[in-house]
Amino acid sequence: MHNPAFYIPDFSELHKATCEFVKQHQGTKGYIDTQPDIGKDLIYALVYVDCENLEEVVVYGIKYDEEYGTLAIAWEHISNSYVIEYTEKDYESVNWFEVGPHCDVHYPATLINIAELIHEYV
Repeated sequence: MHNPAFYIPDFSELHKATCEFVKQHQGTKGYIDTQPDIGKDLIYALVYVDCENLEEVVVYGIKYDEEYGTLAIAWEHISNSYVIEYTEKDYESVNWFEVGPHCDVHYPATLINIAELIHEYV
């Protein structure tokens, strides 16, 4: 009998395909704007906040990070009382968080949600 971890799927092919899709569609801006928009599904991420608390957040931008060869996201907390809207200038100074194994972003859940919905934003 194998250790249950033996059965965890390998997400490397999905990660590679999603990186290529984002890289191909991010254009000269260098990111894809995914902030909430009427008629489009929200892209969610699970992010470790304060090192221990896993929180669901809304993805406001996705880019392919050439330096690290991976995806990176800009995100905001979910709120029912206010709406945050990014301008192009905001994307220049926002903190981008890597989407990959062993990061502050929960890799499998976030990668699957991005892969499932990114086509709505290009």
